[in-house]
Amino acid sequence: MKILHCCLSSFYIDRYNYQENVLPRINAEDGHDVKILASTEVYINNSELGYIAEGSYLTEYGVPIVRLPYKKIVCDQISRRWRDYEKLEGEIAAFAPDVIMFHGTCAVALLAAADYKMRHPDVKLFTDVHGDASNTARNPLAKQVLHKLIYRFVIQKSLPMIDKVFYISMDAKELAGELYGIPEDKFEFLPLGGVIVDEERKASYRTEIRKGLEIAENDIVLLHTGKMDRKKKTRDILAALAAVDARNIRLLIAGTFPAEDREEMLSFIGRDDRVSFLGWKDWDGLMKLLCACDVYVQPGVQSATMQNALCCGAIVMLYPWKSHEVYLKRNGWFVENRDDIEKALREIIADPAILQGMSANSYKLSRELLDYQKIAARLYCTH
Repeated sequence: MKILHCCLSSFYIDRYNYQENVLPRINAEDGHDVKILASTEVYINNSELGYIAEGSYLTEYGVPIVRLPYKKIVCDQISRRWRDYEKLEGEIAAFAPDVIMFHGTCAVALLAAADYKMRHPDVKLFTDVHGDASNTARNPLAKQVLHKLIYRFVIQKSLPMIDKVFYISMDAKELAGELYGIPEDKFEFLPLGGVIVDEERKASYRTEIRKGLEIAENDIVLLHTGKMDRKKKTRDILAALAAVDARNIRLLIAGTFPAEDREEMLSFIGRDDRVSFLGWKDWDGLMKLLCACDVYVQPGVQSATMQNALCCGAIVMLYPWKSHEVYLKRNGWFVENRDDIEKALREIIADPAILQGMSANSYKLSRELLDYQKIAARLYCTH
């Protein structure tokens, strides 16, 4: 089967572990002929959006990728929001896919995929929606013009050709229904997933990381990761830990701070010797940290790392977004602020034995819901 992944609604970042990186890799490992068409949008130094040159190369796992230039629409700023691409129709036709997975719906380029499907009705065309109210259409002008007018027109025109619109969360589904008018019968739940780490490999990584950081086996390790702007609520985590007088709790922070906050946050971190700032970690390093921690703490905006934490058997502290309800099944706490985090920490201190059962529940949930092997296989279905 020939599977084309179109990463044209947003960025595509090499060597990351986002859905658009993992699904093509697993499709290729399953023996399919896979190709990626991507925009030139990337993250520069793991911290800010930027753009690279067009071109063709192989991903780190050997799948061909073509970076396509934007079609010029007035100016670069508009072109990068319009999201149509030179050579797109020719690239699709030359590959002749059996399945097109169009990641995201917010691109005029979706029309080219729909047109190909119209001329080749046996092709399966899937797209998905990731955005929710916390990160999409927050500017009133963008909401009314870009989303409710331009992208809505593109999606409505393409809908007859789209087999399924996968939604990664209830929040994403509700927003897509509001903004783009996607009907209920087109939707299907397909969560962001993770690679399940077996308990033997987890134990090996746990020992390696804890030995390297001089953390005792019985210490309780919290982990907080990502691009830590203020919506991540890192300050609340640090304040909650500072209020708890327990020497056997360690907090590991891996990621980057915005330049305007970096000095202040590092000063805050430096006040508590139980906190270690580890900087940015590549995927392998992040996976080892997820295996070494007991609790993954995410009291702010949503992050795909959370699903991977569950796949490593980590307990979670999550903000009570509607989308998080499916991920909390006797394996953690909902936390909104410093007080909630402090309360959860005190529960752990009072009875550390609860962590073992919660970890088992995280593993159970991830095997049932989040295994990327099963998620990738959904693209092979013909119904």
